[in-house]
Amino acid sequence: MKIKNDYITNSSSTSFIVAWNREIKSEKDINSQIMTTFSDQIFKDVQDQEAIILKKEDLKFFRAHDLITEEILKGSVDGVDIDDFDYCYNFDKTNLTREQIIQIKHERFKKSEKETIKRAKIKAKKFIEDNMEKVVYVFTYGNETNQSIMEDKRIFGKLSLIVVNKH
Repeated sequence: MKIKNDYITNSSSTSFIVAWNREIKSEKDINSQIMTTFSDQIFKDVQDQEAIILKKEDLKFFRAHDLITEEILKGSVDGVDIDDFDYCYNFDKTNLTREQIIQIKHERFKKSEKETIKRAKIKAKKFIEDNMEKVVYVFTYGNETNQSIMEDKRIFGKLSLIVVNKH
């Protein structure tokens, strides 16, 4: 879950956790799996990371789960914040002291945080189970890198993916 402690900018980015049918070793590998005019950019971004092959008996399986969970926790998934668990409450018409209200809000926030992590882990586990034997890469594009045109999940065609919006 993102908590912003400094000034807020108008920048945004989107991460795509994408399961490919095989490891990407050339632009040709990209073009054989999806139709895109952005294969050069995608290939460049693949070069900056290690392929994660989803095999249950492999240690990378656990690394993939942690990596995917961590990426999900950075934003919202499927158009809904993963941490939309309700920990807020209107305290205006209560007789609680300021300290009591702070304590209640803190407890609710901690409960929400635990629920958020649990939901992210479940989403990551399901993605991995659904894409066993495939290869995962994570791509992040946004207007701060002048790549806002890449923030469209359609560039990855029908490949299985998770979209994480960081707006």
